[in-house]
Amino acid sequence: MAGPIANILILGGTGWLGRTLAGHALAAGHAVTCLARGESGAFAPRARAVVVDRDEPGAYGDVAGPWDLVVELTSRPAHARGALGAVSAAHWTFVSSCSVYADHSVPGGDEYTALLPANAGSEDYGEAKSACERLTREAFGGALVVRPGLIGGPGDPSGRTTYWPLRFADPREPVLVPVADQHVQLIDVRDLAAFILAAGRAGASGAVNVVGAAVPLAEALSVAGRRRAGPRAWSTTRRRGWTTTAWRPGAVRARCRWCCRWVTTTPGSRSARTRWPWRWAWPGGRCWTRSATSLPPRRHWATGCSAPG
Repeated sequence: MAGPIANILILGGTGWLGRTLAGHALAAGHAVTCLARGESGAFAPRARAVVVDRDEPGAYGDVAGPWDLVVELTSRPAHARGALGAVSAAHWTFVSSCSVYADHSVPGGDEYTALLPANAGSEDYGEAKSACERLTREAFGGALVVRPGLIGGPGDPSGRTTYWPLRFADPREPVLVPVADQHVQLIDVRDLAAFILAAGRAGASGAVNVVGAAVPLAEALSVAGRRRAGPRAWSTTRRRGWTTTAWRPGAVRARCRWCCRWVTTTPGSRSARTRWPWRWAWPGGRCWTRSATSLPPRRHWATGCSAPG
């Protein structure tokens, strides 16, 4: 990233996008401070962490500024209003969402498409983001409003961009795919972070959609199928409610047959060395193992889960 070193504040820097954003800025040599409760994840290494609840009075006392750039990620209008009134910055960027648009049925809509009502008291994500946008424009006329579409890439906590490659890699059952003539627009989280930083540092203003090219869903699924791990790379066994599959030398990849959660473990390891970067959707619970009999379920050490047996 070109330009002198900047002093950057990220409001909410422990989620997926915020952490990626902080990492990009740090890699470019900027000084980065992240303000968050720290409950969505870890702060980026080398970032200055300010752990605070934004609902508390005086939450912004340690970050009043001035800053070269503030990047706000919240979807809570009360948080957006509080930060705009307490923090001083040369430039302000608010990361909104394409969910603010009232109509998603017409392809190719631009930034002038009608928005949802700016309802600060709404629990609807799109309306809340729309309210945050309005507050930002009113308080900081030269602000940049970034509206991402569907985000994917490394670390995706939603499983939206990892589901299909993993599903195609599972040799046990046929894959059922949508047949409708649909398109998907995916923006890589790393490209999104790079754009936010570059546009913010350049002092860009106004609203901008940040989306990937429209690709037919069938083409996207074809790519996912080609990039899957081949069936011959898998060795599958079933025991105690788990399907375990060889993933790499010395490691085992397991999926709970009730909630579909994947974990990757090393034989002999415990929960501190367990991770689940590839995750399927599950019905609200976590994972249990249970014996082959009808005995009550017991917690599995790798996940500490709570789904009924």
